[in-house]
Amino acid sequence: MKYFAFILLFCACFACANSKDRLVFSAPVNSGLPPIVCSEVLRLALSRIGIDMSLNLKSLERSILSASRGETDGETARVKGLNAKYPDLFQTSVSCYAHDVNLYTLAGNEFKVDGWQSIPPSKVIGYRKGTHYIEQAATQHDISIYPLETNEQIFKLISVGKIDMMIATEQLIGSRVMLNESAELVILQPALERHGFYSYIHKQHLAILPQINQQLTQMKASGEIDSIQQKVANTFLKKLK
Repeated sequence: MKYFAFILLFCACFACANSKDRLVFSAPVNSGLPPIVCSEVLRLALSRIGIDMSLNLKSLERSILSASRGETDGETARVKGLNAKYPDLFQTSVSCYAHDVNLYTLAGNEFKVDGWQSIPPSKVIGYRKGTHYIEQAATQHDISIYPLETNEQIFKLISVGKIDMMIATEQLIGSRVMLNESAELVILQPALERHGFYSYIHKQHLAILPQINQQLTQMKASGEIDSIQQKVANTFLKKLK
């Protein structure tokens, strides 16, 4: 995937082998803009308190588990409230990225989206394993979900009729995806939800969390976080073309 190479480029930029104070954060591969934008935001915030940062790229599920176990020093970008499931991780107070998520289904099977409750119980949703907001929704609503490792696997199972839809962002995969000559995946409107993303730090570094939050608050107020998001998004989308 093109964005895999892109996040590797950011990872290389972040590394500083000779740094005395350096934290290593987990980041999921092939997960679009959130980990890329939030990694850059977090890197700048840490640099302003004298700490360098590098990334350890892992699968979506392995990334958060490594951070929770203290194998890395934290996680770059996850939705709000994951510390309820991973109590050893502490969330930053400022969102580093936000986007809408949409349902996608085969053309001809469209319906109007009005929250999770509008999804027909008979429809099976394919999703990236380790996407916790989807797994959480499945415990609260009458929906069926099917975990897979990659979007390509999801596309394949939709095209052969094993699953019915997926959840993704329009920014990442567009409004339509041709799965084969006769099957087209289309976006459903309105958006299912809007998600803010936050960085998480392991409890062993809890003492510096107030300093990180202070830097993030200043960056948000000055518009710097928005500027970083726009700059990184423009570069990211060019590499997808």
